[in-house]
Amino acid sequence: GGPAGVDVVEMDNYPYSCWRLSPTRIRPIARKRWLQIASFPGNRIDAVFARLASLFPQAVAAPNILYTGFTNANAMLHVANCVANAARIESGDNYRFYAEGVTPAVARLYEATNAERVAVAAALGTPVPTLADWFDRVYGVREATLDETSRRLTYNRYGPYQATGTPKSLDHKFITEDVPTGLIPMSALGSAAGVRTPAIDALVELGKIMTGDDFAATARTLDRLGLSGMDTPQIRRVVDQGFG
Repeated sequence: GGPAGVDVVEMDNYPYSCWRLSPTRIRPIARKRWLQIASFPGNRIDAVFARLASLFPQAVAAPNILYTGFTNANAMLHVANCVANAARIESGDNYRFYAEGVTPAVARLYEATNAERVAVAAALGTPVPTLADWFDRVYGVREATLDETSRRLTYNRYGPYQATGTPKSLDHKFITEDVPTGLIPMSALGSAAGVRTPAIDALVELGKIMTGDDFAATARTLDRLGLSGMDTPQIRRVVDQGFG
């Protein structure tokens, strides 16, 4: 909840990729070519987008927050990479996160979780881009495989992923944020929509085991989201029209 008359708005990602120079300074590397902006409830998007469009000319209006939530690629890219490279992280190996960390096997894990994400979103009436399509729309890069795409996004002179550092431990936002706020709600919405998510569920369980955190305090469960017990049409009604 919040003050009456205040619109809640989100993007599916940051508008820029940047170097972090200090706590108060950044240096932009690339401006993303495509972003979505959604409001809650979704029926407020025309009013709010009119005020934001000039600030973010690359942005498009999304029908509701399911579009922005399911298009946020962080949970797809971060968790699988960290789980697959846990030994390297805990050994202090400062590898190139999106290049050396994305081998063909990790890319296949990306594809598996991506397919489940797209399927859950589709079951909720929300068509979202695949990871390959997202990389193409946002950065203008599409290679034959996701590991090849990741390398190009890192090693290219203006590659947006060249600034992504390797986590120093698994107690890092790539796990502690992206599991409870990304993968767990995707899995829960999949259950509500009747879509199985075995790869996503496996990453959630491995994340819990490896960190020793069950994420009970931070997970975005359907109960916390106010969606517990709802079927697909009811969930759609809430995101489009709000509660009440």
